[in-house]
Amino acid sequence: MKRACIICGTAFKAKPSHAAKGWAKYCSKNCQFQGQKTGRFFACDECGREVYRRQIDIKKSSKKRFFCSKKCHCVWENKHVRCGENAPNWIAGHNVYRELMKRHRVKAECIRCGLEDKRVLAVHHKDRNRRNNKLENLEWLCHNCNYIVHLEMKAK
Repeated sequence: MKRACIICGTAFKAKPSHAAKGWAKYCSKNCQFQGQKTGRFFACDECGREVYRRQIDIKKSSKKRFFCSKKCHCVWENKHVRCGENAPNWIAGHNVYRELMKRHRVKAECIRCGLEDKRVLAVHHKDRNRRNNKLENLEWLCHNCNYIVHLEMKAK
């Protein structure tokens, strides 16, 4: 008995007893596998590549974010979740000034005297608020210039 595959449409031979039981639907194991899929395709939230997720995986996901690989998941998480106040080791921004300046590629040079020796450079908060770590509030100063700036502020 000739039948047509419900996935690819290819004609194949099927035993009449199998057709009577409803088994003769697919021409191959590959088509059978494709026919048993119940999930959906999603775009990777980082790179946009199409990725298949099973129904159970879709139900388990609370945020409905899907990624094609661990690499894409880590890249996305580092951009959106593990930065600033959301980082697991965040302590009100204390002691992160240097890394913040380096990350934004601010040239490591004292803004008053032009010294470029990284061993003696410190990050200075213009408004003297150590919790205000906005980039426009930070500047590189050598220890000598930093000391002078703080003396000048005390004198006012």
